[in-house]
Amino acid sequence: MSSHVYVNPENIVSYPGDIQREHPDWQVGDELPDGWHEVGNADCPDLILIYPEFEEGQDETNTTPVKATRYEAELSVTTDENGVSVYSFIWNPVTYDIVYEPLPHEKEKQRKLDAYKLRDPASLSAVEINEYEKLSQELEEA
Repeated sequence: MSSHVYVNPENIVSYPGDIQREHPDWQVGDELPDGWHEVGNADCPDLILIYPEFEEGQDETNTTPVKATRYEAELSVTTDENGVSVYSFIWNPVTYDIVYEPLPHEKEKQRKLDAYKLRDPASLSAVEINEYEKLSQELEEA
């Protein structure tokens, strides 16, 4: 995929529509208006997802990534051998931890389950034991 990215006369990263707003007849491929520059290396690298490592015998199904690496663009301006400014992106990797946060209704189920765990099992009624088992199963499946 080829992206068309430019820098306007104020050195602000811009796109074809930004040029066309000021120069309605301009089209991609035409000579750029004065002060505008094309940016090279404009295609962002793909997002990288990092998954947990599993030891032998561990269940590897239904896994979610534990980290994600995305790239942030930094505009670089250099001068070529002819003294012409060359604009390009340098893509800096940034890695984030992915933290699974349970949905509010799952948090409530977990809170109830934890409350049952704190009680003496002998004090639970049949209804409470059934609810405990149901909550355990639902949270395990989630």
